[in-house]
Amino acid sequence: MIWEGKSRKDAAEAAGLKDHALYSALRKPHVKAYYLEQLDVLRTSERARNIHTLAEVRDQTSNQMARVQAVKALEQISDDEQGTSRARHAPGLQIVVHVKTDQKPVIDVTPQPSEPLDVD
Repeated sequence: MIWEGKSRKDAAEAAGLKDHALYSALRKPHVKAYYLEQLDVLRTSERARNIHTLAEVRDQTSNQMARVQAVKALEQISDDEQGTSRARHAPGLQIVVHVKTDQKPVIDVTPQPSEPLDVD
C-alpha cells in the first residue's frame, strides 16, 4: 500500500490476505504504528522531489494562480521544517510534578483497624 500505492484490497490480495483481514490488522495499534512510520519514511524520501516540482511550476507556468499556489506551498514546506506547523502540535494534558527536598514529611492517613465493638 505504501511503497507501491496499492489499494487496501489489492495490497491484501498481494499479501495473500482477505481485504477484511488487512482492515482488521490496521486497527491494531502496533500495525497502525508501523504503517504510519512507513508513511513518514515515504513522505520524507519524496520531500526533495516535491520541492523541485513546486519550483518548476513556479518558474515555468504562465498561469499566475498556479505560480502563487506553488510559492505558498514552498513557503509552507519551509514553515513545517522549522516546526511551526499545527500538525506537530496535538491536544492533550501535561502533568508537571515538582519535587522539593525541603518539604515536610507526608502524613499517613491510612485508616487503622479499630477494636471490635461489644454489642449486647
